[in-house]
Amino acid sequence: MKKRPGTETSPGKGPRARRKKPPAPAVNYAVLEAGTMVLTGFETGAAGKAGKLRIEVPAECDLTPGKFKWNAEAARFDPLQVFDAVPEDSPHTLHAIWAGFLSLSLAGHGFPPETETWLFDYGRSIDGDLGQNELWRDYLEARRARRENGT
Repeated sequence: MKKRPGTETSPGKGPRARRKKPPAPAVNYAVLEAGTMVLTGFETGAAGKAGKLRIEVPAECDLTPGKFKWNAEAARFDPLQVFDAVPEDSPHTLHAIWAGFLSLSLAGHGFPPETETWLFDYGRSIDGDLGQNELWRDYLEARRARRENGT
């Protein structure tokens, strides 16, 4: 029996031939240490293979192994060591703001009464000997002079 042209099939390619599924796309995984949940490295594998010690992460993940721990409750990596954003020898933020306002006040910039009251009250409340603070002494003298002059 003759086959019609265009109906020939190659072995394994006919209508009943089993078709192979394309391989699942590879994804990146963070590998965690059992018990500590500390990030130990990365590996690539088939999608859907995540687990307790294998977390799917973006391809561009730049976390450093040994420096992060998996927080399962929040579904995120947390740094093992938290760095304080303000160095110990840095002035307290509120104190720095106060000193800036004092300088502006001494330079003749006027402030609303609430700001002037806060400057004075905060200056009195700071721990330490403000008598050693030249800026505070100058401010108190200028404040006294303004009150005497009625300004």
